[in-house]
Amino acid sequence: MAKLLNSTLGSICSLARLSVSTQKYTIHGHWCQTSTATGRLSMEEPNLQCVEHTVHFKIKEEENEGDADESHCSINARDFFVPTQENWLLLTADYSQIELRLMAHFSKDSSLVELLSKPDGDVFTMMAARWTGRSEVSVDSQEREHTKRMLYGILYGMGVNSLAEQLDCTADEAAEKIANFKSSFPGVASWLREAVASCRSKG
Repeated sequence: MAKLLNSTLGSICSLARLSVSTQKYTIHGHWCQTSTATGRLSMEEPNLQCVEHTVHFKIKEEENEGDADESHCSINARDFFVPTQENWLLLTADYSQIELRLMAHFSKDSSLVELLSKPDGDVFTMMAARWTGRSEVSVDSQEREHTKRMLYGILYGMGVNSLAEQLDCTADEAAEKIANFKSSFPGVASWLREAVASCRSKG
């Protein structure tokens, strides 16, 4: 709650200015197209990208007899931002697993392309089921998260020891997981080798 009030809303609201024409407080952030090493858009003064999603919390109210009555509350700070014009909308948009889709495009791995082409289902759950050889319903949230971490780790060149630390397992277990994953998606494995070889030869 303190972070939401002070860090997020406090710093953002301090940059709001009263519009003479609408008599509403307006915010005009600056988009930065070339400030990040990864090429992502960033925003400053204020950074509206950092506004938290819904925060859930509990409030206990003690009654006379000493019994505490518990209320469940939630605050979505994003609801505080409204358009300045009638019939305007604020739109939130994001790419869905963009790095994963780029990897599928460049590697042309048929299994990965097939999974990403399915209109329904969670891609990381489907991938976990594919490389472990199990059904999707048997994949739990932890296995899904491990698959996601491993996938991005492999994509960005994470070594066995770093992955073992991420997944809280031994280096041998991490190496086995990587080998199983790459055998399930051979196009990805060969593309990664070719990409590294190309960088070494061409600089």
